[in-house]
Amino acid sequence: MSHRPDVDRSVEESLPARAADGVSPGRIRARNEQLILSELRRGALSRAQLARRCGLSAQAIGLIAKSLISDGLIDAGEPLRGRVGQPSVPLSLRPEGAWFAGLKIGRRSAELVLIDFTGSRVKRERLSYSWPTPAAIRTFVEAVWPELLHGIELPRLHGLGVAMPYRLWEWPERLGAAGAELAQWRDYQPAVELGKIVEVPILVENDAAAACGAELTFGNGRIYRNFAYIYIGYFIGGGIVLDASVHVGPTGLAAAFGPLPVPNPARPGELIPLIDAASLHVLETMISDATGSPAAPIQDETSTTWDEHADAVQRWLTITSEALATATLSLASILELEAVIVDGPFPTRVRDELTSRIEDSLDALDTRGVLRPQIVPGSLGSSARALGAARLQMLSRFLVDRHALNVPGDD
Repeated sequence: MSHRPDVDRSVEESLPARAADGVSPGRIRARNEQLILSELRRGALSRAQLARRCGLSAQAIGLIAKSLISDGLIDAGEPLRGRVGQPSVPLSLRPEGAWFAGLKIGRRSAELVLIDFTGSRVKRERLSYSWPTPAAIRTFVEAVWPELLHGIELPRLHGLGVAMPYRLWEWPERLGAAGAELAQWRDYQPAVELGKIVEVPILVENDAAAACGAELTFGNGRIYRNFAYIYIGYFIGGGIVLDASVHVGPTGLAAAFGPLPVPNPARPGELIPLIDAASLHVLETMISDATGSPAAPIQDETSTTWDEHADAVQRWLTITSEALATATLSLASILELEAVIVDGPFPTRVRDELTSRIEDSLDALDTRGVLRPQIVPGSLGSSARALGAARLQMLSRFLVDRHALNVPGDD
């Protein structure tokens, strides 16, 4: 974005009164640039529409838009004629105006993606393993980073986001890993170690919270202001969105969800952690028990597991949906949520059946006294965590929470 010293003072003079005393004009301008870019993420808008949505004067919008066009961040389309007055010129994000890289470090695989300014995934590289080690991640990033950046304007690359489970060294027995190997993550500093390879700014976030942010910015979460997000991977995690912002808590562990107590389907009256009822390691264990051999890891929507082990998948859907219905009721009794969005590396048909079954299981629970949220399928699947990692740099540099600024909503 532009931060030129020769900014026209008339822009600052026309800024809305909500700007706090003591905030520099340069920071106000930068925030209003972010506000305009955030609105354009929702689609092309004219200057007049931007003025109404952002609460800025037409003059301020015009000058800032001119600067953003000059910086190559937005494009002006063809004038729309046929109305009274001057033709309306739609403004939109320029896809090649900015690039963002995202690295997902998961318990069964790593993924490195490159996205453009619109959030579209342009390139993707993957690595599968039995469990992650710092050495494997370093080798993977060193091997694919040059190819990932091939063909883009490097000055427009705005850093790398890393999404990974916090406390990755826990639960080695569920991964079949040696505790000593996972213990290498205890003192690992991804921003430092990976920074030696990529030499760009790095931000790090919990993988499930990052996926929640991706759903909020790029997916079905865009239409909700308050929702819970549940991502079912090898383990289970998620995020909470309040007032259109992801809340991760002071240590980043908010909405971990895994330890949440739910009924044990095998022993009525007993409680177990949600992670032992609703996660892919449960499905893989069910398949292994049924076949007498280790189940192939479920990496993404294309896994053959969903078709080859349909009976196990159906049993897993029953257990998972009942557990998530209980978890939803617990969440709804604490927070007023419009929706609970459920996602994971599932084929669309499996994700839709899971959300339908959760609704059915909720019907059997006593929901009096709470606002019952909608159960909504996620839209990003196995890409959610890597896209959420890339979003970290986009959010840091170009986006803003318009609700926190108390600016007007839709026209």
